[in-house]
Amino acid sequence: MLIDKFPQGFSGVDELFITRQGKDTFDSIAVYLMNHTDLTNEEWEEKMNTVSLQAKQEFISTAERLQMKGIEIGMKEGIEIGRKTLLTTAKNLKKAGVGIKIIAESTGLSEKEIENL
Repeated sequence: MLIDKFPQGFSGVDELFITRQGKDTFDSIAVYLMNHTDLTNEEWEEKMNTVSLQAKQEFISTAERLQMKGIEIGMKEGIEIGRKTLLTTAKNLKKAGVGIKIIAESTGLSEKEIENL
């Protein structure tokens, strides 16, 4: 693969593309740039650094979206667990003979929800 020919640490590319698809994408861009023989070494290196920077920014953006999605899923799961725990507590209090009105005031559940437990 072309990426393997670059020196270790070349603009962080070695750390960025950990998947086969990422390496293949980088290789395709690099091959395209290498076929433009009118570029000087400096121009070619500048373009490669630009491509690398754009890829890093896309990677970071994707990672941030995935992190936000993970937080969203975690929050939903946490709310579900909290709701189940609240209902179980209310059910146990009802079984123990605590009044429905007191349970409703303590848990924030409606009296109808508690009656249906």
